[in-house]
Amino acid sequence: MAIFANELIPNILICIVAIIHLWFLILEMLLWRQPVVQKQLEKLKQDHTWSNEELMARLAANQGFSNGILMAGLIWGLLATQASFAIKVFFLVSIICAGLLGGLTVKRSIWLFQLLPAMLALVALWLNHRA
Repeated sequence: MAIFANELIPNILICIVAIIHLWFLILEMLLWRQPVVQKQLEKLKQDHTWSNEELMARLAANQGFSNGILMAGLIWGLLATQASFAIKVFFLVSIICAGLLGGLTVKRSIWLFQLLPAMLALVALWLNHRA
């Protein structure tokens, strides 16, 4: 018997993770130079006594990891025969890895906003699939 009657709960959690990542995309691509974002970057540098170069290197590493996720997803997509479940697991695990890296290299609160929602969605998806 399934933990959840249908895929509604895992899919709602997955939608939340997707919306969070849409917000990251908007911040990083559209709002990056806005004063509110720049203020947070300055605070981050001060909190860790990082130089501008060190902060940029850490942010670039996070972005590079994201590009690696996309590359791996494309290659996997070309080779895979499984669809829905495997795709959801792949991208959730990828987001978990990106969240781990971001929390370790930039700011631990990334774990709350990126890692935790993806982990909750993955657990719900896995429990529903196993039952």
